[in-house]
Amino acid sequence: IFFKFTEGNHSLGISLGVMDRLDRLIIAFAFPTGILAKYSVMSSLISYFRFVPEFLSRVLIARNDSIYLELRKHKKILILGILLISLMMIFSAQSLIRIFLGNSWILSIGIVIAFGIQELLRGTYQLTLNMIIKRGHTESAKYIPWILIITVLPVAALAIKQFGLIGVPLSFSAVFLLASF
Repeated sequence: IFFKFTEGNHSLGISLGVMDRLDRLIIAFAFPTGILAKYSVMSSLISYFRFVPEFLSRVLIARNDSIYLELRKHKKILILGILLISLMMIFSAQSLIRIFLGNSWILSIGIVIAFGIQELLRGTYQLTLNMIIKRGHTESAKYIPWILIITVLPVAALAIKQFGLIGVPLSFSAVFLLASF
């Protein structure tokens, strides 16, 4: 019954759930456990800010066009606000880790920024797919999430080989970006 009523739109939620954990699995197999621990702490702190794109997605799904139109009117302010919140979350995460766990738990700022970009692009992907679903283009919304998951594995492997740890959030960012357009 669930699959009948959702018309395949459940794949967006599944893909986000898989992608949210897949980066840690990739790191677990490619790097020492200590790196995974540092990355997990950093990414968990930054992930708390996911409420912004998730709120926007729910507004779109609820078809509350008045809120959506209001947000579109203030697009530049919204983008600036998201960028400022992103910078705040990056520096807050680094500060909290430094205070509570010490400097040895700090990842390079490049990795943290790359993960912040990954989170922004994850939100873009979520908003894009919800807009596709809202417009009734459910056929493409069924397949894009699966292509995303299949594509990220080889892209991540190549990015890790080329760039090391920063390749993980960079590869996820690239795949989210491609899946959003």
